[in-house]
Amino acid sequence: MPDGDDEGIFENRKKPSLGLMLTTDEEIGGENGVGFLLNKKGYKNDLVIYPDGGSLLKIIIAEKGFFRFKIEAKGKSCHSSRPWKGENAIDRLIEAYLKIKKIFPKVTVKNNWKETLNLTEISGGEAVNKVPDLAEMDLDIRVTEETNSNSLYQKISKIISETKGLKIKTFRKGSVLFTPKDNFYLKEYRKICENVLSRKVELSKEHGASDVRYFAEKKIPVIIHMPNVDNVHAKNEWLDIKSQEKYYQILKKFLEKIFK
Repeated sequence: MPDGDDEGIFENRKKPSLGLMLTTDEEIGGENGVGFLLNKKGYKNDLVIYPDGGSLLKIIIAEKGFFRFKIEAKGKSCHSSRPWKGENAIDRLIEAYLKIKKIFPKVTVKNNWKETLNLTEISGGEAVNKVPDLAEMDLDIRVTEETNSNSLYQKISKIISETKGLKIKTFRKGSVLFTPKDNFYLKEYRKICENVLSRKVELSKEHGASDVRYFAEKKIPVIIHMPNVDNVHAKNEWLDIKSQEKYYQILKKFLEKIFK
């Protein structure tokens, strides 16, 4: 709750256009939370401050987007002692995966802001002595603001369509978040952060994705910033109270500046 000194920040002024969005399904895709509010209810805004990333001295301005493919392969089963009589569905998945993998650049610990590919699940087969006639694999692909996403999708789709017995069963896409460093709101917010903290505040990127992708789809700039926390989603998860107080001061001063 605000201190007594903070009461009436907006008294005698025009009511500010400010909203708080509370949702509960970020961990499972956000489609019925932020996705619903933006895409079904038509919510619009000029800026989002999203307190779920970074730290007090680090503002996140970019998150990778994603493609998620579930690919199905059909083959022909037979006894595994006579594989020439069948067509192995898992082999077909592996054949396509190795071709798709060649499309992606090499990444390292120091050079990793690039599109990446990960085969996350593969399933198929019924018995050790039977050639599988049905199999599936899931691909998790991450892309950056520099990725030609349409071209990448077309290349992957072409490989799948040209591999016998394969088809795309499901496909999901999440937009890249990228807030330019010269964005007016970001510049003002960072300036206030550094004034409150008396420290330089870093602008950084994160490889994961979050609900902010729904705002990114609408070309809405996002500032991801939060107090200092650790052990997220684990035992003894904690929040630093002093950093929370600083975070409150930053938000208060930023709102006062914007709505002046």
